[in-house]
Amino acid sequence: WVIDGVVVDNGGISYLNQSDIESIEVLKDAASQAIYGTRAAAGVILVTTKKGQAGGIRINYNGWFGTAKPARKLDLLNATEYTTLRNEASVAAGSGIVFPNPESYGEGTDWQSVIFNNAMRSNQELSISGGSDKATFYTSFGYLDQDGIVSKDISNYNRINVRLNSTYKPASWLTLGENLGYAYDKSVGLGNTNSEYGGPLSSAINLDPLTPAVETDPGKASASPYAPTSANFNGAGIRRNAFGYPYGISNQIGQELTNPLAYASTRLGNYGWGHNIVGNLFAEVEPIKNLKFRSTVGTKIAFYGGESFTPVFFLNSSSFNAQNSFNRSINRRFDWNLENTVSYTKSFDKHNFTLLIGQGAYAENRTFSSNVTYQNLPVDNFDDASMNYNIPATQILAGGGEGQLHTVSSIFSRFNYNYEEKYIVEGIIRRDGSSRFGGNNKYGVFPSFSLGWVPSKEAFWPENN
Repeated sequence: WVIDGVVVDNGGISYLNQSDIESIEVLKDAASQAIYGTRAAAGVILVTTKKGQAGGIRINYNGWFGTAKPARKLDLLNATEYTTLRNEASVAAGSGIVFPNPESYGEGTDWQSVIFNNAMRSNQELSISGGSDKATFYTSFGYLDQDGIVSKDISNYNRINVRLNSTYKPASWLTLGENLGYAYDKSVGLGNTNSEYGGPLSSAINLDPLTPAVETDPGKASASPYAPTSANFNGAGIRRNAFGYPYGISNQIGQELTNPLAYASTRLGNYGWGHNIVGNLFAEVEPIKNLKFRSTVGTKIAFYGGESFTPVFFLNSSSFNAQNSFNRSINRRFDWNLENTVSYTKSFDKHNFTLLIGQGAYAENRTFSSNVTYQNLPVDNFDDASMNYNIPATQILAGGGEGQLHTVSSIFSRFNYNYEEKYIVEGIIRRDGSSRFGGNNKYGVFPSFSLGWVPSKEAFWPENN
């Protein structure tokens, strides 16, 4: 992704307001490598955000509210169908009837209905733009709030965006400007919802319908596997709802499959956050008509991290945690790119020529990460967890690291000719140096050539209104 001239290799355009996007263009082959070189081997997606226009002040608001829900649910066995099928399998294996009266089990637990919800969504966007012959501006604010369709009580995503794009012409031959965007996002959720085994979604389609979502029978709730034993950490590992009832534990299916509500209760309060700043500053000089010198410096700065608390839990004999832990992580990343170009365009009759010469430099993955985990805190929930407790050093785990910096330095030249914007010829040559190239071949020369034809501009092409 290249957003207003800034190369964004991670995160894409997720930080942008949709209403701030002016255009999206996909470049392939020689067109993409003309400016971005070897990094554009798979193509480039150019995103241009909106700019202010000379004239009066314009105020635009775009907002919506809605709901999200699963597109469809799988047609799974209910309790009667499940017990009937189990009986047939048992009889075929010579073991006799397992469930004497399948009809007595009724519908049982529909785990998909238990875990999926209709989730509220809202998005608000406000922009103000305007300008004169000397200066233009575009500024916007956005807020997105979206509940998750899985365990919506504890899953949510919200994002705040701010943008400022402006240009200023102190002289007829000089243009200055910037395109700056900032976004803050916070994500609260379950974590491994897509886990093949043990995640809430996998359990919702594989767990038997005989197990209750919540065990409300006092007799069963006080018997195995809910009764305090060393296996469930003397009852401390049994997950319970707000009314004190234990979440159901299957005695039909073992291994990693767990009650999705019980699993969700181990993730209460956990969240991730991120701050992203993406922008550039540019200056353009036009000393004579059609000759332009342009310098652009762009950057992406990201700070992100999260906090999570994992309590003591016993979800079944294969899924349990004997000691609680509280984790906090902080990461930062800094990417930048610099580009200087000289371009000249000339047209006469139906012939159009453009020559561009440039130099560029780019650095990415200047990252740093740090995380700390405290174990065996004297608390049992996220809200009470912190790193202010005095615990033994042997129960404190710390880690971190730095990313391997990647740098690129380039010079390039591009010649473009078209006749009536119908027949197009383009030639490019670049010399790229990369820190990822071998020690004996730090630089390489990459020429390319392309031909284009726009048949819709031919006389034989039918008019399209």
